[in-house]
Amino acid sequence: MTFLEECIETKDRMTDKATVARNLWSSDLPHGTAGILLVEDDPAICRLLKRVLEALGYNVTIAHNADHALELWKSIQPSLLIADIVLPGGTTGIQLAEKLKHFNPDLEVLFTTGYSMDTLSPRFQLPSGSTLLQKPYSPVTLAKAVHKSLNGLTNQMPGEAGGG
Repeated sequence: MTFLEECIETKDRMTDKATVARNLWSSDLPHGTAGILLVEDDPAICRLLKRVLEALGYNVTIAHNADHALELWKSIQPSLLIADIVLPGGTTGIQLAEKLKHFNPDLEVLFTTGYSMDTLSPRFQLPSGSTLLQKPYSPVTLAKAVHKSLNGLTNQMPGEAGGG
C-alpha cells in the first residue's frame, strides 16, 4: 500500500498525531532528531509527510516553494533537504538544492516527484548520485530514505526510481 493510499484509508487515524506517533515509534523504522527542510507545494502531502517525520522524531520545517525555503534557510540550517523537483515559482527543487549546498556543502538532499523522469525536460536532470523517491511511496520507504540520506548510505533506495 502506498503512502497516500494508506493515509486515505486511515484518514481518521492519520488526523490523530498521538496515534501516528505511537504506531511509528513502536515500529522498527529508523528514527532521528535531525532538522529537515521539506519543500513541497501540495499542502496535503506536506501535512502528511510532516506528521510522519515528526512522529519519527525529526524536526520538520515546511516551505511551499523555493523562495520560501531560501528565506527559512537563514534561520534553521537543516541537515536534510527533502524537495519536490517540480515547484511553483520558476525555481526547481534541483536548483534550490544547488543554492543551499553552496551555503552548506554537507547538506544532504532527497528529491521527490510524482512525474516520470522520462517525461520531464532536461531542466529537471538530477545531479549524479542523487536520491529520488518516486511518488507515491510508503511511510516505511520515506523513513528508510531519510535515515540513509542522513547517514550517508546508498544513493538509491531499493525498489525506487534512481536519479541520473
